[in-house]
Amino acid sequence: WWINMAENSLLYNKYRPILFSQVGGNKEVTDIMKNLVKNNEMRNVHTIVAGYPGTGKTTSARILSRAINCLNNQNGEPCNECKHCKEHLEGSYPDYIEVDGTSYNKVEDAKRLVEMASQYPLIKGGYRVVMIDEAHRLSNAAWDKFLILLESADVKTIFIFATTDLHLFRPAIISRCFVFQIKPLSAKDIAKELLTICKGEKVPYAMDAINKLAYHYANKPRDAVKTLDMYIRAKG
Repeated sequence: WWINMAENSLLYNKYRPILFSQVGGNKEVTDIMKNLVKNNEMRNVHTIVAGYPGTGKTTSARILSRAINCLNNQNGEPCNECKHCKEHLEGSYPDYIEVDGTSYNKVEDAKRLVEMASQYPLIKGGYRVVMIDEAHRLSNAAWDKFLILLESADVKTIFIFATTDLHLFRPAIISRCFVFQIKPLSAKDIAKELLTICKGEKVPYAMDAINKLAYHYANKPRDAVKTLDMYIRAKG
């Protein structure tokens, strides 16, 4: 389910999925994303990934953005081995822009973001992918600019908006995007992830404790993993 990515990071980041198949509880959503890439249907397609905090919106958006420019996608999954994927995982892929919507509330911020999204030349020759986290926090000036871009004929820029508050989006923006609703994970799914982490970290565990933690944090997988991390660190 989760992939061990970094030895010394918080467990939530250390076991963050890097494949669609590893994203828990939302197979119908990730299957559609995967097939869009597999069938080469991302041309001029913009998406909104919505859901509660800590349920995998940003993770799913990052996997999609990496798969779009993967040189050797595996039936829609990013290979995570090609040069593009490796640069993306390292945070150095030049044609991927990720920003926090809360940082773009001024007119000059909106203009700068639009300039990055539409005017910079492509370096890798694929698509420019712009992922905006907490996109509902964008200013009205930014939305005015983005609406123009979403309607443009520039098929080389793809926007992915991640949000916890889809109801704050303008209807005109929603109508121009594919909308993916990320469902909260059930206690059963969270228990599976906690068990995987315990085994990966080689720490002793009791299934009763795993289940209690999972049910306490039902629908909140990130909080469950953070609490498990705290217990493991406290025990040394």
